[in-house]
Amino acid sequence: QLLFLNRKYPNNLEILSLTAWAYNDLKNVDGCLKVILQMDLLTNNSLQIKYLLADAYLKNNFLALGLQLLRKINKHWPQNDNFQKNQDLLEKLELDLEYSSKLLDFSLEPGIEFYAKHEEIQILMSEGKYKRCKQIGAELLTLRPEFAPVHNNLSHVCFLEGNIESAIENSQKVLNFQPQNVHTLYSLCCYNFMLGNHAKLKPLAKKLINAPVLSSDDWGKKVRGLCFIGDDEGVVNVLEMAKNEKEYTDIDGLFWHWCAVAEYRRGNLGNARTYWKKCVKQAPFYVIAQQNLNEIKKPNYERDCPQDFSVDSWFSTTLIDEFISEVEKFSKQRRDFELVGNANSLISKFPQLPHFIRAAIMSGDRLSKGTALQLIEVGADTETMNWLKKYSMGKEGSDQIRFEISQILSRIGVFENGQTVKMWSKGILRPILMLGFNIIFDKKSKTELKPKVIPIVEDAIEALRDENGSKAENLFRKAIQIQSNDPSLQYNLAVSLKLQNKVTEAEALIGQIASEFPDYLFVQVIKVRRLIANKDFKKGQAVLDKIMLKKEFHVTEFSALCACQIDLSVAEGKPDTAETWYEVWNKVYPEDPSIKYYDWLAG
Repeated sequence: QLLFLNRKYPNNLEILSLTAWAYNDLKNVDGCLKVILQMDLLTNNSLQIKYLLADAYLKNNFLALGLQLLRKINKHWPQNDNFQKNQDLLEKLELDLEYSSKLLDFSLEPGIEFYAKHEEIQILMSEGKYKRCKQIGAELLTLRPEFAPVHNNLSHVCFLEGNIESAIENSQKVLNFQPQNVHTLYSLCCYNFMLGNHAKLKPLAKKLINAPVLSSDDWGKKVRGLCFIGDDEGVVNVLEMAKNEKEYTDIDGLFWHWCAVAEYRRGNLGNARTYWKKCVKQAPFYVIAQQNLNEIKKPNYERDCPQDFSVDSWFSTTLIDEFISEVEKFSKQRRDFELVGNANSLISKFPQLPHFIRAAIMSGDRLSKGTALQLIEVGADTETMNWLKKYSMGKEGSDQIRFEISQILSRIGVFENGQTVKMWSKGILRPILMLGFNIIFDKKSKTELKPKVIPIVEDAIEALRDENGSKAENLFRKAIQIQSNDPSLQYNLAVSLKLQNKVTEAEALIGQIASEFPDYLFVQVIKVRRLIANKDFKKGQAVLDKIMLKKEFHVTEFSALCACQIDLSVAEGKPDTAETWYEVWNKVYPEDPSIKYYDWLAG
């Protein structure tokens, strides 16, 4: 809520302050620093905020930036209450940085300046200022060409810009002079996995496992990289190694999340649950861990677990914006665009797309899975399509995800529209109907109505919900006077007449609608019901088959179609077909009040 308010009221110091405290309570030091930097820009010379910023720098391990700011505080506010405390802290920081500077053959002051610029790169990366990152990185590498952290940061900048090949090239440079650099090996594992370079992963994983650990952060990078590429045995091996080291007690909370993911995939739910609880305790800001704990309480067929990563593990915000622009461009060019041509074009610009789709379906968080589902039609190559088909028909993952995949595949022709395919549902292999059309959940009808009609219709629909037929009738008649050529207005007028038991008038109106708008879906449904009543099942099915050829249904139309298909199947003595339609309806629109009349099919 605070982040929403921050977007709605940018540069509001009170909201920013509350957001910073919230991040602090959640132990999210990175988020806290970003907000305090905003506050510092707004207040310019506030001693209180300068102190908050210095503290945030140090908590993020930006020692040089923290030292520089504390020096400025004591210089500009020599009478501040914490002057001596600052001096003592400065002495300690200077000792630490003097040691680090000597490792690079710097004296203290040039070393502080060098490290401060290196820390600035990391902040600029989080702000999306990639050009400036590269400029500072080039300056630092001119001074120290083999300073691995700058190379690693510049590789990450390439990744954030979407150039993963360049990210790999930059990382490879580090291995020429530091072949066991943990950060570099971790990055290479991730980058090669994103591009589908699976042959390179096993030797990289082996090097990552055996690379010497120089800080507690290295343990986190090891398990994260191994978990990302699916080397769960490697994660467990690293965990056992970490337990024997003194850095074990200082390990970051996120370390336990990746250990939990690996153990879950190995079938050790007890260990997974224990490690996710550790993560939640040490890093409460990391919501994915709690989501996993919630998911493992559910039956297997309802469980979206494990959730390993978020979308930003694969795409920067800048890249996502660029990608959305490309997808919208394709959609505008042609509604029913050629899948293969556009997919290939998009994959050439974003080569990680097909690999993201597969990884997200398997191990992404909720947003990643939702994004992957939306990308299937424009970002899946032939290999991924085959994988998705096999996945949808397997037992892995939740029933809902596999069902959604199957319906998307039906829309693009991998499955035939109306075909029944045996799929796992609630642990049982059942026939599931493939629907080759899109279902729209928004209030689509509003866009087809004149602006003056919309508020009248909203009041009329409300009256129908309240079963106030007289009020609804008056309102729909008023709307029809403004827009007489809309069948939905006339059909709802007929509904309001039936509510008042004006059956003869309602039936006459429906007959008029059928004559003027023969293709209107609800008229077709009424026609089918009449054919069912007359036991003319063959003609009724022919009408429904024609309706099924539509490419798009509003959810209310879809509900009417499902109900009609069920009624026809029951009348024909085909309970299995009726159950199949009920199952599809319940998966697509379980909150539909009309479905309760068919809940007897669930048993």
